[in-house]
Amino acid sequence: MAKKQHDTQGTPSQQAAAASKPEAPQPPGQHEQTLPEVEHDKSLAGGRQAHQLAGHAEGLFVDTAELARQGRAFEDHTPIMQFARLVGDLPTQLPGSEVQWSVAGKTDMQGRQWVHVVANAQPVIECQRCMQPFALQVDVDNLLQVMKSEAELEAQEAHDESTGEVVERIVGTRRLDVLGLVEDEIILGLPYVPKHEICPSLPAPLHEADDDDTPSSPFAALGKLKNH
Repeated sequence: MAKKQHDTQGTPSQQAAAASKPEAPQPPGQHEQTLPEVEHDKSLAGGRQAHQLAGHAEGLFVDTAELARQGRAFEDHTPIMQFARLVGDLPTQLPGSEVQWSVAGKTDMQGRQWVHVVANAQPVIECQRCMQPFALQVDVDNLLQVMKSEAELEAQEAHDESTGEVVERIVGTRRLDVLGLVEDEIILGLPYVPKHEICPSLPAPLHEADDDDTPSSPFAALGKLKNH
């Protein structure tokens, strides 16, 4: 299953709005960190070493081709409130809640380019059973194949349908919004109907099955009836 443009996904309750749109210019005065080709990063092609951004990832844009070709990697911890699309329709988030994430590129032996996204977050969402907020652990570990164009993506999707292959893909860009990509993957990792494992505000079950009285098979049940 392929995904198209990753800079414009919707929120999980709004996943139908995951459609691409042209990249908007940055407002005047907004900090932007653009990293097209960085000579000192070329050493990462052999052994990957993640750039520690120390909370300064906002406005980070990278060229997907260079990210994959050079094997570059970035990681950071970002306040969850910076992910506006993620938290927009959610309850109040926990103070100080952060998203731990990393984004790394690689090129395989066949020359295919990939972006590896890992993220860990605990967004506060609303349980659809008891309607109470709770913090849900969301762990993302996705490998996305980078395609050169929409046409190549569509052709590969058609091939996937015929073979049953499931590979997530994005269209390459010279200005990939790194935090936007991380946000997209977290949004897609949220459950469609979030629920507590056990709702604390609901009454306990009226009865619990007694393991000793629960027959292990229909034949055991028949045996118990014969004994009576």
